[in-house]
Amino acid sequence: MNEAFTAAGLSCAHHTHLPIYGTRLADALACARDLTLAAADAILRIMGDRHYLTDVLAGGSIGFAFGYGLPVVLHYAWGGRASPPGFAIEPMAVGRLGVVATGSF
Repeated sequence: MNEAFTAAGLSCAHHTHLPIYGTRLADALACARDLTLAAADAILRIMGDRHYLTDVLAGGSIGFAFGYGLPVVLHYAWGGRASPPGFAIEPMAVGRLGVVATGSF
């Protein structure tokens, strides 16, 4: 169920920021469709005595927050850049483990 809301959030993030289907209405309907399917999954899990309402609310909220929030922050928040202007996180040189932050401060 958590995966359903994560996938719905991911789909909504991309449909909100990209004209995937060409019109805003079609993209909004795609987002609504995915949220409806995730909600149906959650309701059926409650009806099947697999989850409590509190589980569904918590898991759905966390899943949607990550599914929508991460793509927006990582790909759309900086005007199409993967990171803020003047800042980048890159892997270190070959043979070393870790990451290095570079940029102009």
